[in-house]
Amino acid sequence: MATLIPVIISTLLLTIMNSSEVVKLPITDVTFVLTFSLGLQSIISRYVIFESECNGYSEHLGTLKNPIRLSSFFGPFIATLFISMAKYILAIVLVFALIATNMYEFDLVVTSFHIILCALLLDPIVAIIWNYEHYDDILDFFTYITGYLSILLIGVGANSTEGWIAQKSVIIYIFFLAYILLNARLTFFREVAFQERIGIRVFAPFIFAFLFAVLQNLTDFLTQL
Repeated sequence: MATLIPVIISTLLLTIMNSSEVVKLPITDVTFVLTFSLGLQSIISRYVIFESECNGYSEHLGTLKNPIRLSSFFGPFIATLFISMAKYILAIVLVFALIATNMYEFDLVVTSFHIILCALLLDPIVAIIWNYEHYDDILDFFTYITGYLSILLIGVGANSTEGWIAQKSVIIYIFFLAYILLNARLTFFREVAFQERIGIRVFAPFIFAFLFAVLQNLTDFLTQL
């Protein structure tokens, strides 16, 4: 529910705004749906569905080595502020690294949305970094990070803008893309931050959505046989 509800609300809102000539978005439809649905997912997870787990995670952060070091050096207020803003700081660094390498063109409004979008997607990565001391070795640590990033990249690659779904309906394409990314984010965050041992069944919605997204590229593959 923490994945499906935000995606449905975001795509419905996009449909309504696109049908109105009054509202003109300064960003692309994909950026709007992803950013809005990720933000809505964070609110629903934090204050409704996983409220007790999030409170427990906040208390757990206070027992970890790096937050304790930050608190001892800069005080509890600065440490708490830094921990809360860490994903945004990391997102800003990544975006401006792309700008420095001429892979991305800066625009105040669009870049601001992209930083927020990137920060929300980086939630599990930041949680992995704070919990690094709980991993058996450095290999496990990087396996979790690369595993999450790989799922995000596979989801983006499978849901091609040239595929059958995108050609039939842009809204459906955006819906599946958002669902895949949000489900991956929430699953990894529950595994890392809440220390839940999630079984294979929780991946079922993600796998089915991903499978359906991949099927759109099957025709192109068959023509190569």
